[in-house]
Amino acid sequence: MSASYIPIWLLLKLPIIVLIGVPYFIFNEKKILHNKINKLYLGTFILTAIFIYIFIIVFKVRIYNEIRHLLFFLNLILILGIISIFYLSKKFFFILSIGSIAVFIAEIIYIHPYQYSWFNLPSRVINLQKNFQIDYWGVSNRNLYTYLKKNFETHKSSCVYGDHYIEIFLNEFDCKKNFSELNNAQKPFFIVQNLRYTYKSFPDCKLLYEEKFRLFFYNQDLIAGKIVMCS
Repeated sequence: MSASYIPIWLLLKLPIIVLIGVPYFIFNEKKILHNKINKLYLGTFILTAIFIYIFIIVFKVRIYNEIRHLLFFLNLILILGIISIFYLSKKFFFILSIGSIAVFIAEIIYIHPYQYSWFNLPSRVINLQKNFQIDYWGVSNRNLYTYLKKNFETHKSSCVYGDHYIEIFLNEFDCKKNFSELNNAQKPFFIVQNLRYTYKSFPDCKLLYEEKFRLFFYNQDLIAGKIVMCS
């Protein structure tokens, strides 16, 4: 794992209140760590976060599926950033906290079931689709397979190529195979892809459907998956 992975991940995932609070703490640690209690608790958070980061890099720990392997690290940064904002300005702390929570809850409901693909507001100036996995859990499979089953019932004899979830959703289709068997595919056939797998270009294939969602204040649709037909 690259040493830059975690800092980049945090810059894209941490709420704005924390991104403001952490730099404030760095330049005002004496003001915040003015008593023994703050030194004890916040000092422990800081040292723990530093040692975790060093441990991950030195021992080349593999990190999969992003957040589940960083939750213990993320919580320390969240607490540190939020407490720092409180010391900066109590009024600013409450306004920013309430605003951040309201926007976060509204968006999590809006992008359901893709809430694990949430990115903070500053990250939305970059091309998220190009640089990050959008559907690494394969949640789009349900809608992709439902679309295929609903609109192409007359093609049940055509083979469908997808991931290991294919058996769960496409009982009506006679031929269901994994991506690994695509090289020997007989036309016509369907390909169901999500971002757990790299999109490839197939000759004589037509795009049928794209499963999309959009984040607040972001001017691009994020494509979670697609269906193509090759004939």
